[in-house]
Amino acid sequence: MRRRLFSIVGALAFASLLAAPVAAKGNIENGWDTFEGSVFDSCTGEVLDDHGRVHTVLTDGFSHFNLHLEAIGEWSGVAYVGNNSLNAPVHVAPDGTSTVDQHLRISLVSKGPSPNLMLTIRIQQVFDASGNLIFETVDVSQACRGS
Repeated sequence: MRRRLFSIVGALAFASLLAAPVAAKGNIENGWDTFEGSVFDSCTGEVLDDHGRVHTVLTDGFSHFNLHLEAIGEWSGVAYVGNNSLNAPVHVAPDGTSTVDQHLRISLVSKGPSPNLMLTIRIQQVFDASGNLIFETVDVSQACRGS
């Protein structure tokens, strides 16, 4: 499971770095990023190669992501698709530190006989008043649903 996790985790973490110490009004970022990677599917026992796009909108104190993901099983050839979104507020403490708590549920729906893979990714990041990352946790869990 700890194989190269979706690059989306990195994209979300990077976007959070941009979101942390916010002083401007309006959109800070509004654009698309692409990613590719792989993840071990505990439902089927195989590695899924993935690619996709993330639309990120960062505003003063808030982040929003739209995700489109496609994956294919390395040995089965079964295709998966997922479309998800995430809203994450940025909490600024009186000392200037900022906390971003992202909770992403990715449903990879099988286009074949394999079970659907449900990923839950929680990323919590704390930044100092200058925007430097001072603490981060990433927790990933998987579940299988239907076929």
